Amino acid sequence: MSSKTKKLNELLKQLSPEAVEPLRQILKDGVISKAEFKDMLKLLSDMFDELLNDTPNTKRMERKLRELIMSFGDLKYESEVTDETLKNAVKLIREKIIGRGQRESLARLIAEELVADWAKADRKFIERIADDEGIIEQLNDLADDGPDFDDAELSELLVELGGMLAVRYAGKLSDADLDSLLDRSHEIVKDIEAKKNISDSLLEAARDGMQALGIISLMRRAFSGLLLGDLILRQVGKSLNIKGNTTVTDFIIFIGAKVAENESIKKAKPAEIERVRKAIEAARSI
Repeated sequence: MSSKTKKLNELLKQLSPEAVEPLRQILKDGVISKAEFKDMLKLLSDMFDELLNDTPNTKRMERKLRELIMSFGDLKYESEVTDETLKNAVKLIREKIIGRGQRESLARLIAEELVADWAKADRKFIERIADDEGIIEQLNDLADDGPDFDDAELSELLVELGGMLAVRYAGKLSDADLDSLLDRSHEIVKDIEAKKNISDSLLEAARDGMQALGIISLMRRAFSGLLLGDLILRQVGKSLNIKGNTTVTDFIIFIGAKVAENESIKKAKPAEIERVRKAIEAARSI
């Protein structure tokens, strides 16, 4: 196992427990209905079932994943945002800025990339997700009579699945990029503990990480030719200190970083922040 993989696995092991309760609360708050959850779980099941075949139908997988990504885009994430300016900005992105055509284009690009990678995954990875008694089968069992969004087991399984997929995707990072992001994340967390302003450093780290993973490239291809109107910039730009012209991609990244800062970081308890810092330190020490 490479040093990079060990570092990513260490982060996953230590940070996964931190995500369970926030996810449970988000589900309870109603960001997704029970019917929507079951529909999305069906798409996930159909998609990963293909990987159990000797010759997976990757085109079918891509189609199912595109549908799943589009379903995520329909969820009302702004319901979880308390700051009114940010709430309006998230709603604008979902309803006004990014049209269905652009969403479909981005979903297609992401699906093609992910399916091509998952089709090369080792058997242990696939079986933990898709085999009998795997994560998806357990989720289906829990969803049969509900699902019960207050059930911690449901959130734990979703976090495990998301963590596995995230670590695999992060494997695209070079050793140097991962080390740089870990170092910068460590500095940001220390600044949070010292109650320093982290807005700029958080945005820069998020942008550089997305660039290294190729996410910004996919967004720019999907949103090619899409412009922000002056009205939108007037509605949210002044309150969020956005100056001058900005691309749609940069606007989305900026809003995402601001939401993370306002809704997660500023509300985190000192003990939670300390655990995140120690998790990063443990990964950096490998």
